Amino acid sequence: MTNRQEVNEKKARVRDLMARLNLDAVLLRKQCNFSWLTGGHLNLVGIATEMGAAPLLLTPEKEYVVCNNIEAPRIEKEERILEQGYELVTYTWFEEQERELIEGLTKKGRVGSDSPYPGTEDISHHISQLRYSLTSWEVERYKEVGLLASKAVEATATTIEPGDKECEVIGRLAQRLWANRVNFNTPDIVQENQALCWNPSIAGTKSEDTMLATSKGPVLLSKPVQYPILEMGIEGYTFQRPGILEK
Repeated sequence: MTNRQEVNEKKARVRDLMARLNLDAVLLRKQCNFSWLTGGHLNLVGIATEMGAAPLLLTPEKEYVVCNNIEAPRIEKEERILEQGYELVTYTWFEEQERELIEGLTKKGRVGSDSPYPGTEDISHHISQLRYSLTSWEVERYKEVGLLASKAVEATATTIEPGDKECEVIGRLAQRLWANRVNFNTPDIVQENQALCWNPSIAGTKSEDTMLATSKGPVLLSKPVQYPILEMGIEGYTFQRPGILEK
């Protein structure tokens, strides 16, 4: 179930950015941004594309989801976006009227987009920054995703045998991750509750985890689950690592 407070908080972030950049509307086309703003819903058709099939358009007063008449029923019934206050604006799939509709809804005003799009300004960097600091609800979901990822990686690791192809191992891992809809450095200042990929430098070894940056110190989200746990302390912080050489 979608958390209305979370969705409203994120809409407020987008509208605050809209005001700061003196824009008349913000267009979100990327799958990741659609999911972020709607609290986890999907606008994708193919998993190999960055752009979704139903962009979100926010103005200071209204919210729209624009898509063709083929995708519209799924967006309405499965994703239930209209319950979040969006108005569904559709066009016949073979007429390609998306740009025309967007221009009409925004009265050809200044529109910022999360990707290059005709008639808009690319504000992708600003949009990304809105997502850096996780909401309290996202923090809890990240903890859950970290646990699911740890289970999937460790379960896959126990199946690896000498001679296995890398693509075979990746396929087994992807199967476990996708069963739970888990998808497999920045110059900006790290923000409170920002999730980061932590990759310690160990010669000849690939070791990577997901950390949550907090004012009280880093929080490890992808903790070992099945493997034996190795603990080490550095400057008052205890790191937990899987004993990967034990099987």
